[in-house]
Amino acid sequence: RKVAAAAGAGRAKVAGPERVLEATGFEAGAVAPFPLPQVDRVLIDPRLLRYDRVWIGAGSRSHLASLPPSELVRLSRALPADLSDDASR
Repeated sequence: RKVAAAAGAGRAKVAGPERVLEATGFEAGAVAPFPLPQVDRVLIDPRLLRYDRVWIGAGSRSHLASLPPSELVRLSRALPADLSDDASR
């Protein structure tokens, strides 16, 4: 519900592998969170900002990239949104 509310949608669901590939050009598990043609917005939970570095997909399932969360926000133009399960706070 939190993702749907943050996206301004009635509901949200996790995309299947085929839809991920279609929307991003990358297979599931390899998607970098940078602006992509068919991705309207990137959301980030502000709790991630407390870490020195975060790991992101880097174009293949065997590659990752690490960067400060502030750079992730800048590069992806991410919008802050409370997305975490309340039990995980």
